[in-house]
Amino acid sequence: MSDLVSVADAAVVQRRRFLRGGALAAAAAGGAVLATASSAVPASAATGDDLKLGALNDAGTATTGLSTSGEKVAALQLTNANGATLRLTSYGEEVGDLDLPIGSIVNSDYGPYISVSDGEGGTYLSYLATADDVTALTTTAPVQPRRIWDSKAKKGTVVGKSSSKAIDSKGRLVKGEWVDLRVAGTNEETSPVAAFLTLASSGSSKDGFFSAYLPGDRPTGTVSAFFLKGKTMSGTAYAALGVDGTSFTVRVYASQTTYVTVDLSGLTSYGFPGPDYTGAADVRRSGSSARRAAVRKARRAR
Repeated sequence: MSDLVSVADAAVVQRRRFLRGGALAAAAAGGAVLATASSAVPASAATGDDLKLGALNDAGTATTGLSTSGEKVAALQLTNANGATLRLTSYGEEVGDLDLPIGSIVNSDYGPYISVSDGEGGTYLSYLATADDVTALTTTAPVQPRRIWDSKAKKGTVVGKSSSKAIDSKGRLVKGEWVDLRVAGTNEETSPVAAFLTLASSGSSKDGFFSAYLPGDRPTGTVSAFFLKGKTMSGTAYAALGVDGTSFTVRVYASQTTYVTVDLSGLTSYGFPGPDYTGAADVRRSGSSARRAAVRKARRAR
C-alpha cells in the first residue's frame, strides 16, 4: 500500500454526495439520529434549509454538521435492513491534491483514504485499511523452537529429495544433494512464507556449507551456514518456503556429506490460515478467499 501526501489548510471539507439512494429521519430523543432507506429524489437546498428526506441534498461548498451531547449516544446512526447503511461515492483516481483536515475520509476508485497527521503539523492521505489489506500483509513472530529434521536419528519429514542417493545408509546428506523438509502443514492455522532456521552439521567428511532456500533452482554463490570437517557446528538462516502437497517446505543443500539437524525458531506468515485449514476461525481471519487463492497460486509458481 502507498500513501498519498497532502498538506492541510483551514479549508472546510466539501460535502460529498454520499447518501445517494438513502435518506435521513431525525429522532430527537437522547440526541440520537436514525436513518432509514428510501428512494432518492433529486433535490437542492440553500444554506440553512432543512435536510430533505428521500432526496439527494446538495449543500454546495458548505459543511453540513451534526452534533450531540448525549452520553454514550452516537451523533449519527444509520439503518438499512435491506442493503448498505452508508456509501461514499468515489472522488475519482487522483486524491493526492486534496488538502483535508485530520480524520477526513474520501473514497477513490482504488478504495478509501483517511487524512492523518504527519507529525509535523501537516497531514497526508493514507489508505483506510480493510480486512483484505491486513491479511495481505505478513507478520514475523518467534515460535517455540522445534526440530524439523535430524538426519542421524531419522526424525522429521522429508517431503522430497534430489535423488534416491541423497541420504546415505548412515543417515547423512550426501555431497551435492538436497532434501525438502516439512516446516508446517497446510491444514494448520498459519500460512507461512519464510522460516528462521538453525542448521547444524556433525561428522562431515570435509569442510563445506549449507544452503537453505525456496524449493526450486538453488541460488548459486550463496551460503546459509558453513561447517568444518569432523566438527559439530551450527548457523542460522532465513529462508523462503514453498508448498508441496499438504506441506509448507524448505530445501536444504549440503556441499559436503554430513549429518544434519534443522531447528525451526520463527515464521513469517500471512494473516490467514493454510489452504487446507478447516478451523472455526477461518471465516473470521481469512479475508478474501479470492486473494488467498491468488497468493497461493503465485507462491507455487515461484
